[in-house]
Amino acid sequence: MDSPSEAKHMAMILLVDDDESLRRAIGKALRNAGYEVHEAPTGREAMQVLDSAEPDLVLTDINMPEMDGIEVLIAFSRARPLVPIVAMSGGGLLPKQLLLRNAEALGAAITIEKPFELQYLLATVGRMLEKAAAASAQPKR
Repeated sequence: MDSPSEAKHMAMILLVDDDESLRRAIGKALRNAGYEVHEAPTGREAMQVLDSAEPDLVLTDINMPEMDGIEVLIAFSRARPLVPIVAMSGGGLLPKQLLLRNAEALGAAITIEKPFELQYLLATVGRMLEKAAAASAQPKR
């Protein structure tokens, strides 16, 4: 069986953010950390990933056009209830704290306020993946 650190480096992450420069920076940092990354600029494109891939973790912005991060969170929670979702927000029409509280209430494993340090994000992603791996290794009752 793989150790948690080996499992972490083989994990596939779905990254959803309409901010292209931020999405590319996060994607590069995740790839450099050893993760497979699928990027989606919209919630609708993120949902299409479900047809072809099994993400181990979803990292989604909240404020996006077409299909926002809350809709992504709800849809992924229904389709893949064991996949942890990390929600990010820098605010918008509503304060970011309110958006992030709503995301937590709807099933986000953890929320992150933008702006953030990439090292913090990487540490958070690693913790969430290790927690999910540990939970899936527990015997079913």
